[in-house]
This record gives sequence, C-alpha cells and structure tokens, in this order.
Amino acid sequence: MTRRWTVLCGAFAVVLGASLWVSAEPKSTGGVKAFKPVQTTEHLMHGQKKLMGDIKSAIGEKDWESGEVCAWMLAECANVNHYQKDDAAYHGFAATMSSQCVELAGLIKKKDEKGAKDLVNAIGKTCGACHDQFEKK
Repeated sequence: MTRRWTVLCGAFAVVLGASLWVSAEPKSTGGVKAFKPVQTTEHLMHGQKKLMGDIKSAIGEKDWESGEVCAWMLAECANVNHYQKDDAAYHGFAATMSSQCVELAGLIKKKDEKGAKDLVNAIGKTCGACHDQFEKK
C-alpha cells in the first residue's frame, strides 16, 4: 500500500469515526442520534489543511482517484465544522466550503485540472476569510 493510500485510509477513518461518534449528552430528535465532534476545532483544521495539501498534490500528479477521495473527505470535514461553533457566519463558511468541496470532487472526477486548481484557490479564500474572522490569535 502506498503512503498516500495509507494517509487517505487514516484520514477517512478519522472522518468516519467523527461522523459515527455520538454522545450520551446531546438529545436525540426524530430517531436520529445527535452528533458531537470528537476532535477540537484546532485538530480538525489541521486535518483539513493536510487534506488540502493532498488534494493539491493529487491534482499536480494527476492522481484523480486520490484527489476525488480527499475532496469528498474535506467536504465532510466542512460539514463537521457546523458543530464546532454556534454562530451563523461560521456555519455559512462551513456550508460554503462543503459545497465548494463537493463541486471540486466533481471537477476532479472529470479530470478538469484548471477548474480544480481554480476551485482549490477559491476554497483557500473561503478558509482564509473564516480564519480571519474566527481563528484564535
């Protein structure tokens, strides 16, 4: 197994574990268990930064399969961001990033290198704007 696939599998396990984790504290509604992230915001952001780097590398190397997997994982990480802060603007950034990553996965699947690179830059701007507003200094 290549190092990239090992990293991808490890990152996927983290995202899957975070998405499956439920706590006894949050209340459940409508038969759906309440979600509680298992990582701090800082750890989640570190993972997202790693995924962005992997996506950039995959696009540059034309490793479309790995790039698409990472884009989908990053979209789910952005969804987890909704649970990190109770703030409408923060939720807006998370929703925008998630949508951008879903679109990115589609571009990578089509092997649209230019479109993917442009969207990676746009996602970086979304992240930067959120960090400007919310990152602890």
